Amino acid sequence: MKHQSAIQRAFIYLKLPIIRGLYREYVSAFFALEWGKLLAQGLEMKEVIDLMRHTTNYPLMKELAGAISEGLLVGETLHRQLVAYPFYKKHWV
Repeated sequence: MKHQSAIQRAFIYLKLPIIRGLYREYVSAFFALEWGKLLAQGLEMKEVIDLMRHTTNYPLMKELAGAISEGLLVGETLHRQLVAYPFYKKHWV
């Protein structure tokens, strides 16, 4: 699993019944907290995504920010991209 991307590892964790729910709660809360703090400070969504893409020590957040940034460049909506990742709780997206 060490050679897989953080997104690939996240999908594997979601297949494990014992940790699926807890992992989804953790990832959802972590993203909401981190992105919420930055948005509350007045940053625009693009700035938040760029910041997470380049400065975070959390590989999943860094990879997702990169994927979201690339999706936005080709015209995908933020919502459509977030619902593609099942590790967010449904009511948070």
